[in-house]
Amino acid sequence: MTNKFFAVVLFGLFIVMLLLAFLVGINVYRTLDSMAQTERSERLDQAFLANIIHANDMADVVEVGEGPEGKALVLRETLDGETSYETRIYAYQGNIVEEYVLADSAYVPEKAIKLSDSDTFDFSYDNGLITITTDDGTAAVALRSKEGERS
Repeated sequence: MTNKFFAVVLFGLFIVMLLLAFLVGINVYRTLDSMAQTERSERLDQAFLANIIHANDMADVVEVGEGPEGKALVLRETLDGETSYETRIYAYQGNIVEEYVLADSAYVPEKAIKLSDSDTFDFSYDNGLITITTDDGTAAVALRSKEGERS
């Protein structure tokens, strides 16, 4: 009788420990998955900004503008030799936004496209390298055209 009782208790203890290990494993997996998704999202936001810059990478396109809440990265392009358009990237109400408008027109952030959530947006341009800082971190984008900055 004692041997059977001991075997049942031992089996029950084994099952309880197995369930506890299973629950701990689920919790660890959820935590790691959440961290990976956050990191993936941050990298995606930075990569999206870099792709916008690379898509407009030509000589004399980079300007610094004055957005509604601070500096704006302005990428100017001229179509058909006459009409100029600007891609403007700047911070507005806790978001990084993008506007594509006729050159030198007023900023209209209400019509801008939200790129990502971020209270921080800063950038610098030095010797063909644009460095962008947001809440997600800092990304450096090397311009292929070395004459990116407009005078």
